Amino acid sequence: MIKRIVCVIAACIIVFWSGRIYSVNLMQRKTDITYNYDEIEFQGYKLVLKEAHIYGKKEFEQRFNAEIPYIESVRVLCAGFTVTNNTGADIGWDEVMELFNCGFQTDTWASSISPSVERQMNIFHSELFKAGQRQEIWFGTVMTEASFKEKTWKNIYDMDYYYVFCITPDKIKVKLDLVED
Repeated sequence: MIKRIVCVIAACIIVFWSGRIYSVNLMQRKTDITYNYDEIEFQGYKLVLKEAHIYGKKEFEQRFNAEIPYIESVRVLCAGFTVTNNTGADIGWDEVMELFNCGFQTDTWASSISPSVERQMNIFHSELFKAGQRQEIWFGTVMTEASFKEKTWKNIYDMDYYYVFCITPDKIKVKLDLVED
């Protein structure tokens, strides 16, 4: 009798656990992949990836006329988007940047944006992102040799990079076509 009760309880646990796994997998988010110059529309904003680069420290400092507090061997992965405010309202830059900040990824590596780098890249000419205004916004992250195997670091330009927007309900990945300088 006890063996039957244990078997029934075990069978119920297995059935309910399998149902739980099945339902979680059904709710898996969809991932949209877009490419250079594809328009992404979200909550009244229009974004278009214009260019992406991997800069060495010196090239980054020359390109953005800024200094970053990192060692010479770092590389900076940057993505520049043109963003248009079609919301009909003026919005603070902090809200805009927070909405679109997420990070970069490859098949084997991921990194969030680096605030110290981002501050150096973006120049805003007003307190608010006005309705109808178009602005170039850059996102970037620092890549160090310690994060990669030696072979991967030497071939860092050969990987497929994506900028990922954590926009709900779906995730949007923008494939970065790196411009070699």
